[in-house]
Amino acid sequence: MLLSHLQHELWFQLLLVLVFGFLTGLEIREYRRNFGKEEPQLYLGSTRTYTFIALTGWVLYKLTPISFYTGLGALTLLYALLYWRQLRLSFTSMFTFIIAVLVYHYGMLVDKYPLWLLVAVFVAIVFLLHMREQFVRVSRALAPVEVFTLAKLLLLSAVILPLLPDHQVAAWLPVTPFKTWLAVVVVSAISYLGYVAQRYLFPDKGVLITALFGGIYSSTATTVVLARQSNQLPRPYRKWAAGIVLATGMMYLRLIAIAALFDLAIARLIAVPLAAMALLALIVTAGLLWIERRDGFKPVAIEHSHTNPLELKVAFVFAGLFVLMAVITQLVTQHFGEMGLSILSLVVGFTDIDPFVLSILNGQFHASTAQLASAIVLAAGSNNLLKAAYAVWFGHRDSGLLSALWLGILGLLTIVLGFMLF
Repeated sequence: MLLSHLQHELWFQLLLVLVFGFLTGLEIREYRRNFGKEEPQLYLGSTRTYTFIALTGWVLYKLTPISFYTGLGALTLLYALLYWRQLRLSFTSMFTFIIAVLVYHYGMLVDKYPLWLLVAVFVAIVFLLHMREQFVRVSRALAPVEVFTLAKLLLLSAVILPLLPDHQVAAWLPVTPFKTWLAVVVVSAISYLGYVAQRYLFPDKGVLITALFGGIYSSTATTVVLARQSNQLPRPYRKWAAGIVLATGMMYLRLIAIAALFDLAIARLIAVPLAAMALLALIVTAGLLWIERRDGFKPVAIEHSHTNPLELKVAFVFAGLFVLMAVITQLVTQHFGEMGLSILSLVVGFTDIDPFVLSILNGQFHASTAQLASAIVLAAGSNNLLKAAYAVWFGHRDSGLLSALWLGILGLLTIVLGFMLF
């Protein structure tokens, strides 16, 4: 309260403007000291200059709006002349002008907005100046298509989603258009984050890293990738099997997280059995890795092409499958009851289970919460049997059979839990 009151005092505003202008000038001087050899020695001052820019902006803002914008125009003209000279030296950066404009607005920020905004702008300037090398590395490593991919994610979430109605549009469709697309956005975002983490944060692409983050966006796809890689380097077959089992363990945790986002009641019911299965998968993974390490085999790095999971046509296909599974689930629960839902869950497990799971979490069905939770667990169990078949089909004999053994055990145990606990 005291700080908020002081912010409206002229002497305190003057002090803040001088201090932050001076500190910004210090940062500019430090930046030139570190990178001055790479840039032309042609600039307009540093510490005192930026202090005076901040002071001038505050004084002119206090006088009249016309004087403030006239001063801004004069500052722009001055830097235009400087930039013209810099272009002759083949230097095209405009960051000093941009920082000068921000410093010029310090007085306006102090007068019109909470103090935290001025501090945040100053901190942003400091971080951007000091992280030059990090930004260069990121810009070189980041594929241009990733910006377009991020734009697609924003299109899915911030443009399309708010336009959709959140009410039932047909009696035969138990989910609203808003919840349908919200499911698409959530799955796309989770898959994309797992993809980004695997590709950019852990570029070495070791077996366990691939399994860990690959399991976040698709344990089935990760199983196929690791199984195929085991054909190229079959000897450490327990490590390949460990990676495949780890990806399935991540699938269990992913289902719990998705359920918690849409239906806490169902999430509470499936949390314990799925977390127990995830723990078992981690124990199996650790055991296989310990045996492999005991035999003296080093970590294996893998190379495979990354497929970005966030594609618009994939999103629309997922939305269609989501609606289809919602309609089928409603028909089954209406005409065949609990047993029909259980059978459907087992059958769906041999496909992509995400549309089915999300339709369960978002729809209005003639089934209890316990029955819906059981359906999710059963689908996860039968999906493990599908991955066991993939491991044998695509993988080397040794790693494929070992993976299939543990995936089969996990799948059958999950199915038993699905029938017994609900």
